[in-house]
Amino acid sequence: MNTVKYKGKYQKEAYLTFEQYFRIVLLVIASCTAAALLAVAATAMLLQYNGLRKDNERSLIQAERRVQEVIELSASSSEDASVVEIVDNLARKVEELQEEKTRYEAEQRVMQFTIDKMLLESNNIIFDTNDIRIKANATEEQLNALLEGSPLEGLGWEILKAEKEYEVNAIALISIMKHESVLGRYVGNNHNLGGLTRYDGGWMGFNSYEHCIDYMGWLLGTQYLSKEGRYYNGVSLTAVNKFYCGDDIWVKAVTSHARASVRKASAYTKGR
Repeated sequence: MNTVKYKGKYQKEAYLTFEQYFRIVLLVIASCTAAALLAVAATAMLLQYNGLRKDNERSLIQAERRVQEVIELSASSSEDASVVEIVDNLARKVEELQEEKTRYEAEQRVMQFTIDKMLLESNNIIFDTNDIRIKANATEEQLNALLEGSPLEGLGWEILKAEKEYEVNAIALISIMKHESVLGRYVGNNHNLGGLTRYDGGWMGFNSYEHCIDYMGWLLGTQYLSKEGRYYNGVSLTAVNKFYCGDDIWVKAVTSHARASVRKASAYTKGR
């Protein structure tokens, strides 16, 4: 009998018969075949997965292209129903907002008119150092009483006009002019009521007192009291002083003139 020497892992030495050897060979071949089949199956599955992944990627790319085409078509076609609907909705929304804004502005005008009327009927002259945009609630006659005997006599209407147009308190305007030029008594021939200087440091000149009053109203209202203004620092008299003069005495002096003007205008009202 032919024998084949075989050394096992835990056996010192053993001898196998040919039949046993042949069975082992068959088992090895069978194991290899099964492994090969598993490998083939795994490879097939991997190829199938890769194929599906590539198909999905192609489908995704095609879908993205389609979406882009729809977007471009919608953007370029005014006849597209969805685009027309969106535009119509936006137009309606704009109209609603415009109507709401109009109603709000109308309500604000009515409210302001009511407040102005109540203030006029109360005869209270207003000067608030914390916000010199608030109207003074003074009449033309009251302002003329404050200007009486000065070169500005009779120009109360011009100060009221500046207050209304530029939203600068009329008492504040008069008080600044009183401090800077004693209501026009010390201006020379340039009609400069507010101590205003040019960029080169020289005094500004005006064609008339009316011209200077209007300019001062514009300057204070748009450049000092408006957030978009070049010299905006707040709406109080102190805030205006930072760039207008920069001297603390200026604030105290203007405030003192303003309080005296309020008392005088109020007394004029009661004495009528």
